[in-house]
Amino acid sequence: MVVCRTGPASSEKPEYLVLNADGTQIRVDNVQFQYTANPSIDRVPKPVSTVSGGILIDVHGNGLDLLQRPRMMINWKGQTFWGAKCEIIDEHLMICRTPPLELSLDRRIQLSIERPLRVDYGFDLDFRKRLKRSA
Repeated sequence: MVVCRTGPASSEKPEYLVLNADGTQIRVDNVQFQYTANPSIDRVPKPVSTVSGGILIDVHGNGLDLLQRPRMMINWKGQTFWGAKCEIIDEHLMICRTPPLELSLDRRIQLSIERPLRVDYGFDLDFRKRLKRSA
């Protein structure tokens, strides 16, 4: 068995598989690899969580079923907090758990419904990080 990680493609079209092993190039004529558009995120209807994380967030987009290990991330004051792997429902929907934030007790006490903590959030789409600024 051979496991490969592909690089970027210049277009969305089928390509024959070519293996490079020990300086030899082998074209596999009976296997074509199909490149498609990169998955995209269109909207996150309710980007709200608690400090302890674990809140389920619906993420809508296109091509999400192509992802293998998407995760939510939160960035605050130069620190990045990672969520668990998202559950892919279909090509247009995945559900992600918000990551917990490691905040000091003083900072936690300052939080309230009237004074929420605004953070930047985004998604790691198989190692292509996309950060969204908070509102």
